[in-house]
Amino acid sequence: MQSMTAKASTPRVPEWVPQEVCRYLAHTEQGQPARSLAREAGCYASTILRQLRRYDFLMHLALSRLGLAQGDENAAHNDVEYEETWPLL
Repeated sequence: MQSMTAKASTPRVPEWVPQEVCRYLAHTEQGQPARSLAREAGCYASTILRQLRRYDFLMHLALSRLGLAQGDENAAHNDVEYEETWPLL
């Protein structure tokens, strides 16, 4: 069985999951504020916000590409629009 641990007040996740992803999950799935995550991490809230934006971009991109693989033509349009408005961090 895989080793599991709690990170950044998120549900139990495997050890290999990066801390930034744990914070993203804590924010998006549990509604934990960025300031609270920053206090736990010992950094500024702006650092956490950058991490959240980075993973939000990656999640959107991954889901758009999944839509493309399923033949969803709207996913292709949304993917291009999102890439134009969100620079890769």
